[in-house]
Formats: sequence, C-alpha cells, structure tokens
Amino acid sequence: MGKKERDFLLLDLGYGIGMAIFVHGELYAGSGYKSGEIGHTVVKLDGPPCSCGKRGCLETVARARALPARRPQASGRAIPPCWPV
Repeated sequence: MGKKERDFLLLDLGYGIGMAIFVHGELYAGSGYKSGEIGHTVVKLDGPPCSCGKRGCLETVARARALPARRPQASGRAIPPCWPV
C-alpha cells in the first residue's frame, strides 16, 4: 500500500513528533526546511511546558515518552510507565 502514491505525509512518532511531506514524489522542505515541524504546534493552551519554551506543544502531550505520564490523568488511576518518563 502506498508504493505508487506520489503525494503523502509520513509521520514519525517516537521520542518526538515529526512529519515529512511528499508532493509529486519529492520531499517538500518548505520555508527554512521546516514544512514537517509539527511537534511544536501548540495544541493545549494550558498544557505542560515544552523544551522549546512554549506550553502545550503536540510533543508534550502526544509523544511516546509523554503518554505514560498522562495516562493517570485520563483514567484517574495510577499506572506505572512502561519506560522512564
């Protein structure tokens, strides 16, 4: 699936959150080579502080290392993290 697609997004979900944009089979870099920089998009105004200096960036609430820390808030139960947070 996707081998013949020429326009697509590639998401990298892990330590951080990144994205690559391909248009007509070519990587689209955009202005300043930051077209896929979505990890520091603010998604929660009162969210946790981010290493970039803002609060509530997508990476602070959705990256792999942030999810175990947020799970007790969502469920109301304390659940030990799978890896160090």
